[in-house]
Amino acid sequence: MDINNELYKQIENQNLWNAFIILNRNGFLKKAQTVETNLYFVISWSLKISIIDNGQEHIIRFGYKNNFSTALDSFFKEKPSELIFKL
Repeated sequence: MDINNELYKQIENQNLWNAFIILNRNGFLKKAQTVETNLYFVISWSLKISIIDNGQEHIIRFGYKNNFSTALDSFFKEKPSELIFKL
């Protein structure tokens, strides 16, 4: 069983999607020090997920096509996250 596919179907069947977001290249989906309230599903391209440390950007992971992505620490704790989500 593909958990991403199953979760997507459940969200779709229950009509839980809030919005469809289109980003321009290098556009921000989430900036540092913001509280994450959304779960995203990447339809095309990839998201770059990074942090800034001493003025340097460090890529820590990617959000790939046909996968979910969110700042879990912020999403569950309802507190700001250092993570930056960018196309």
